[in-house]
Amino acid sequence: MAVELVVGPVISASVEFLLKKITSSEVTSFLRGKKDSGFDSLLEKLKTMFLSLAEVLGDADQKQMRNPRVEEWLEKLQDAVEDAEDLFDEIEYDALKLKVDAQYKTKVRKFLSNFNLIDRDRKIGMEKILERLENFEKQKYILNLQKSVEKIQSKRPPSVSSIDDYEFYGRDDEKKNLKEILMFDEVGSEKICVIPIVGLGGIGKTALAQAVYNDDEVKKHFELKAWVCVSDEFDVCKVTKTVLEAVTRDACTVENLNVMQERIQERLKEKKFLVILDDVWCEQYDFWDTMRMIFKVGAQGSKIIVTTRSRKVASVIGTTEVRHLNELNEVACLKLFVKVVSRNEEFSMDSELEKIGKEIVKKCKGLPLAVKALASLLCFTDVKQWERIAKSDILDLPIGGENILPALRLSYYYLPLYLKRCFVYCSMFPKGYAFTKDELVSLWMVDNLLEYSSTREEVGCEYFNDLVSRSFFQPLDHKKDHFVMHDLMVDLANVVSRKKFIHLEINKSYEIELIKRTRHIAIDGHKDFHEIFKSVSKPIPLRTFLPIVSLLYEASKLQQFVLEDLLKLKRLRFLSLKGYIHVSELPKSVGELKHLRYVDVSYTSIKELPKSFSKLFNLQTLKLLGCKDLTKLPKNFHHLISLRYLDINCPRLCSLPPLGQLPALETLWIEHCDAMGTVGLEFYGTTSTPFPSLEILELRGMSKWKEWSMPKENVQAFPKLKSLVISMCQSLTGDLPYLLPSLIELDIFKCPELGSSLPMMPNVSTVKIDMREKLAGFKSCYGLQNFDKRCVPTNLRSLFIRDCDNIEFLPPYKYESLQQLSIEIFSSSFELLHIDSFPNIKKVEIENCENVESFSQFHSPVTSLSTLSIYGCPNFTLLPDSNLHCPILTQLELSDCSKLRFLPEKLSTLLPSLQELVIYDCPELESLPRLGLPLSLRELTVKHCDKVIASRKNWNLQALPNLISFDFGWYKGEDMVSFLEQGLLPTSLTFLKIDGVACLETLDDKGFQELTSLKELHIYGSPNLQALPVKGLPPSFENLLPPSFESFIICGCSLLEAKYEWKEEEYYKKISCIPQQPASSSY
Repeated sequence: MAVELVVGPVISASVEFLLKKITSSEVTSFLRGKKDSGFDSLLEKLKTMFLSLAEVLGDADQKQMRNPRVEEWLEKLQDAVEDAEDLFDEIEYDALKLKVDAQYKTKVRKFLSNFNLIDRDRKIGMEKILERLENFEKQKYILNLQKSVEKIQSKRPPSVSSIDDYEFYGRDDEKKNLKEILMFDEVGSEKICVIPIVGLGGIGKTALAQAVYNDDEVKKHFELKAWVCVSDEFDVCKVTKTVLEAVTRDACTVENLNVMQERIQERLKEKKFLVILDDVWCEQYDFWDTMRMIFKVGAQGSKIIVTTRSRKVASVIGTTEVRHLNELNEVACLKLFVKVVSRNEEFSMDSELEKIGKEIVKKCKGLPLAVKALASLLCFTDVKQWERIAKSDILDLPIGGENILPALRLSYYYLPLYLKRCFVYCSMFPKGYAFTKDELVSLWMVDNLLEYSSTREEVGCEYFNDLVSRSFFQPLDHKKDHFVMHDLMVDLANVVSRKKFIHLEINKSYEIELIKRTRHIAIDGHKDFHEIFKSVSKPIPLRTFLPIVSLLYEASKLQQFVLEDLLKLKRLRFLSLKGYIHVSELPKSVGELKHLRYVDVSYTSIKELPKSFSKLFNLQTLKLLGCKDLTKLPKNFHHLISLRYLDINCPRLCSLPPLGQLPALETLWIEHCDAMGTVGLEFYGTTSTPFPSLEILELRGMSKWKEWSMPKENVQAFPKLKSLVISMCQSLTGDLPYLLPSLIELDIFKCPELGSSLPMMPNVSTVKIDMREKLAGFKSCYGLQNFDKRCVPTNLRSLFIRDCDNIEFLPPYKYESLQQLSIEIFSSSFELLHIDSFPNIKKVEIENCENVESFSQFHSPVTSLSTLSIYGCPNFTLLPDSNLHCPILTQLELSDCSKLRFLPEKLSTLLPSLQELVIYDCPELESLPRLGLPLSLRELTVKHCDKVIASRKNWNLQALPNLISFDFGWYKGEDMVSFLEQGLLPTSLTFLKIDGVACLETLDDKGFQELTSLKELHIYGSPNLQALPVKGLPPSFENLLPPSFESFIICGCSLLEAKYEWKEEEYYKKISCIPQQPASSSY
């Protein structure tokens, strides 16, 4: 009978996991089947002892920072728990082996059911652990450890799929000034301008660089952008490799430094680029001089931003004035603090909380990182917890002599225990190491840090998002789906990790005693592993071996004999040999690693996996990426009954084992197996329900794959499959599986020979199709060349179609479930789009469809449509003038529609909620609607539309009370010598951009004086502009509060720039009325 465990919120994940394992049916039934063993009473005693110790873990965790004896008690208890985990893992392994042997009728040795020598050793091991636990039980009373719950009863922040982008507080001036320098092509005497940003760790250097890097105007100004995280190890090869990957957007497999530099220069040559070198530490001039040679080929105006804590670095590499970032003032810190804590919708900042918040913010010393960390901690707590933290003396406690910011230390101190262990695990990562969510969750799972459940990946994702929301992890803008820990967070993790996690670095020595007790190692790829461990007299209890490899040749020192030594470490759970290109085979002894759960042999030279590999019954993840020499997988591969994730990318692999018989497999990726021409019936195995647990199947880049055999009629494969992706399989013919009852998402990309029907998918919600010739319709609608209502899945919500030349689709049926429709490069003969066929549609995008002329006449209002975009449709001539009624449409974009001549005259009533209108490159469009635009309009963009701009006297924009932004330009006419005319624009306007009006010479004073709300004026590309308004700028420019909201930018206006540069009195006085002075040619 299973025992219900109620162990309180403070139990650590590893103790909870162990308790679940001790009471699991697999372990108990296996051990209780032993005659006269005495295992029953031992299991009960162990369970009772672990429960008793678990009750005081919370109190011990809080006291350890003040009491070294408690810290030692916890450290030794953790050792005992991990030793117990290893023992019960081996018991569970033998239970799994018995299950496999019985399932596949392998000869089972008779002594397994009787008490034997192996069982005797197990019993001795359990008794020793019990003895250790009893000793801990006695010590807990001596140490006065109390039964407790966590001090902060905080709700877990909600799981999020994207990361909050907190506003920039107190840095508006810095951002504006930096942006002005970036937009000006002649700064300093050097062709390539290097701008250093210097400041303390956590001060916001990276955030400032990110802010300008992602600015829309900056994006348009540079032809190429790249972000490079340098961190504290300034190795020329590594940085060069990172730069190459950033500018090419491809992984680098080159080893030669000269070749890498040449490829970078090829990409940068004569281009205006922006490169961010983030977190630079190296002060040696020769390193930077080597790097500087790479960038010299760029065009005039190219910029490099360098963020660093070192003033010396700035002086060595900078070509312009250093930008020093100081601490944020208290007002800005408080605004940031309130912004973060306000993520809790139930939160309300009253006067009492504001007073306490100010005290807490003072402790952050003006560092944004500390503010965010403490605010995230307090986001879901009450007043009492705020008061406790404001008064906490933990802020003044030293930890190991390390310079760990007290506020960050406090944010760790109040983390829930389940998050503390997950965070500490990351202490083995070097500074600047970029990791993904999936990678880290896999590591946590391997070490039993997640709740014991069938959805541990989901739990891991919640933990990960929680640490992101608390600012322990930070997303990398320049590297999709990657995250990094701030250097201060890495320092914090190292201090609290109790030396169980080590990052073995180049040119550093380590104490033998330290290595003896470590359980997790991240190692620089080219560090000599054999030299480190040869002096250790007995195998260390190592669980994780993770190489940090930047370049493939770095890993060349791991020779075969060293690998054999590594595999003698029998407690290994996580083994990565990724990038060790000289490893050509795995020793047979790998099959003896009973604890192994994760294996990554990607980018090695192995030719095959040994037969013993099939004995890894605990293995959960296997990665075989870039194994160019691997030709086959073991015959008994299906014996890996715990395998959940399999990634195969092996160009010479020509066949697959019966993967359908893997009972736990949830994710299967097969990519670039170029030698594989057929996936036959052996793929499914002999079971009646192949792939019973598979949820994700992705098949990509199989250039020679022609045939995919479907299982027999009485076999139901893929019953739980939710996502199917087939991409770049140009030779694949035939049909897809007949029935996929659980499928939610289908994505087919560039498979032109794939059969003419899709599966029955009753639950599908997203279909993405990018094909050319063969697709005709959905399953059970053979021969159709359209999407009939009868064959569209009833739950379909998103449909993406690209390059489907022969589909004549979208007849006037009601597709009631569809909410998003995207069609691109669609050259079939259909001319009318029946938007009213989708009564619940929210977003429609039509791109590069050369025959589309218009929408059909609407029979009723489309009450759900909020976004409509039409790009690159050369024959699109009109929007319906009478009944294009979309009452909640807020965004409309018409771009590159060369035959569009008119907008509906009644647009203001047809689209009463329109807020953003973009009209771009519609040269035949005569004018804006005669009866005006909707009064709700807030943003208007008109560019490359000469006829519209020429008819500006008829715009009637002054009647729009909500218009705040107007961006127009790229006008080839010659009649706009002066701008702007009186009464042309509304007084509500706060942003005005004039872009590429070559004929413009003056700005009219009377017109500008009417813009009493104007805060930002940007003028680009008007080389003949030579005069500002004679009577000065609008009053709004002189009286703006706060000043940071101002922006007056002039770029590419050479005559006016020259006058300002000479400081002619008339013009200088006009510009000097703006509180914040401009720099260079941006005012």
